[in-house]
Amino acid sequence: MTTNFDAAEIADILTEKSAPWQPAEAIRIVYGAFEGQRAKYGSAVNVDMATWAQSRQEAAYTPHTGDKSTLPGEVGALLAPDGAGVRRRAQDVLAPTWVFVDTDDARQSGTTLRHRLMELQIAFLMTESFTSRHNGNGVKWHLFLPLSQPKTFSSRNLPGIDARATLEARKDWWRRVCDHVKRALFTLGELTQEQDESHDEPRADDDTADINAINGFRLATDN
Repeated sequence: MTTNFDAAEIADILTEKSAPWQPAEAIRIVYGAFEGQRAKYGSAVNVDMATWAQSRQEAAYTPHTGDKSTLPGEVGALLAPDGAGVRRRAQDVLAPTWVFVDTDDARQSGTTLRHRLMELQIAFLMTESFTSRHNGNGVKWHLFLPLSQPKTFSSRNLPGIDARATLEARKDWWRRVCDHVKRALFTLGELTQEQDESHDEPRADDDTADINAINGFRLATDN
């Protein structure tokens, strides 16, 4: 169990399991991009990490209305094409491409975690959330941890496969993977694990609820 590890053990595991070091220009980032949370269709993006980080920096200085739903969204996954583009439904996820960590506890600084990931030469991107430092809030952050290779899911459309049960098993497995990674990262960064609201059940009538309920697939709409 990750909770029994200390920071030194986790650092050793990260060093052992990580892919070889590469410059940001050589690391590929694949995701689904949406103009806003209400956008039904988006586009598949495949860029190098340096370009992706630059686009996030530029977005941070783009004026907005203050409505989070109007901000661009990103889904860290390969998404099945569907006519006009890609959709952010759980059944359209072919493979996750990054682990997304979100903390709403503004009292917890990500500085230690950031420095340790840099020391270990782990590829990551840390950004401030949309509500960071607003209305008296402290600094709130998001962390993106790209996978060296997308984690491809098995097909749900083969003979004898229960598509609905397979989808639920996928979501449960990926949620547990992300929770495991998050606990390790929080231990590494000397942070306290907080309740993750992404485990709430999605609404059946919400076309995007499934995708928003999967930790790691949630929209990273905040700058």
